[in-house]
Amino acid sequence: MEKEKKLKGEDAMLDRKLKRVYRLFYVIGLAMFFLSGCSPKEAAVPISAIESEDQLSAAPKSSNQIDGKESLRIVKLKLDNQDFQLELEENETVEELTAQFPLSLELEDLNQNEKYAYLSKALPTAPQRIVQIEKGDVLLFGSDCLVIFYESFETNYTYTRIGKIKEAAALDFLKERKSVWLWLG
Repeated sequence: MEKEKKLKGEDAMLDRKLKRVYRLFYVIGLAMFFLSGCSPKEAAVPISAIESEDQLSAAPKSSNQIDGKESLRIVKLKLDNQDFQLELEENETVEELTAQFPLSLELEDLNQNEKYAYLSKALPTAPQRIVQIEKGDVLLFGSDCLVIFYESFETNYTYTRIGKIKEAAALDFLKERKSVWLWLG
C-alpha cells in the first residue's frame, strides 16, 4: 500500500514537471512567432553566396533624362491618411511590383525602426548589401517582404532597392504606431 502511494506521488511529480516543460516550449514558440517579422530565413542572401560585385547590382540603373538631369519615376504612396511621393528605382523588381498596383497593405512594426508587410506574390530580386539604411528607404527583404524604414541605422542584411520616400522627415509619426495602412499606386 505504501509502495503504491509512493509510485502515485512520483507519477504526480513527473506530470507536474512535464506540464512545466510543455508550458516552457509553448512560451518559447509564441515568442519566436511574434519576434520573427521579416526574419533572415525569408530568403535573405548571405554576402558569401554572392559571387561578384556585378551580382550585387545586377539590375540596370537607367533613368529618363529631362533637361540633362536624371528623372526617376515617382508614384503616390499613402501611409494611413498622409500622402508621400516615392521615387522608384529602375529594376525588374520595381517593374513587377508596379504591375500589382494599386496595392493596399497593413504594415506592422519591427524593431522600432521599420514597418513591413508580406506581399501576396514573390518578386524577382537583385539583392545588395545595404550597409547604411536611410530614413525613407523602401526595400524588399527576401522576395516578398516590403519594408519602409523610418529610422537610419547600419545593417549587414541584403535587400533589393524599391525606392525612397521624398518626404522622409515626415515619417516620424510611424514611431508611435504599431501598424499603418499603405496604399501604393
